[in-house]
Amino acid sequence: MAQLIPHHHTSQIEQPGERLVAEALCTQLPSDVVIIHSYPWLRPERNERSGKDNLQEGEADFVILHPRFGIMVVEVKDGHVYYDQRTMRWERRGGQHQVKDPFVQAAKNLHAIEKRAGHYFKNGLPFTRAFCVVFPRCEWSGSPPLGAVNANLFAGSDLQSLGTRIEALFRAFDRRP
Repeated sequence: MAQLIPHHHTSQIEQPGERLVAEALCTQLPSDVVIIHSYPWLRPERNERSGKDNLQEGEADFVILHPRFGIMVVEVKDGHVYYDQRTMRWERRGGQHQVKDPFVQAAKNLHAIEKRAGHYFKNGLPFTRAFCVVFPRCEWSGSPPLGAVNANLFAGSDLQSLGTRIEALFRAFDRRP
């Protein structure tokens, strides 16, 4: 069973969708894997218009630290969300507001973590970096949205094999020679 930080047990996770994903990750990934839930990050980013640094903040639903593969950011979108191919927008069924693109969120979180980690390595990061989105209580049909491929999009039916699919995704993202 993988180690979950900062929680001692998945039952302590308040969001139901995130709890489902944490349970799948913790039970299916090896015991040497560390899973960080609700990882906050803060970094300065140069504002090109004003010429000064502004602080950018974010939060990754999960960060997986896998000693054999590397690091993966997992974004979770719970409830009934869908992607409108025509308008290229994410929406929540029955909701009145637009949903942030979860693949952009996951990629942004990964890039922020990469940038921070990159300060410690002179010749680039020596491990695989990847991201994915899990829709724990939805099913997906049709083509993946822009910014995604079938390999990094997981639906509710994928939870039973999430550990295997995560490790396959690490291999797909591996850019090392």
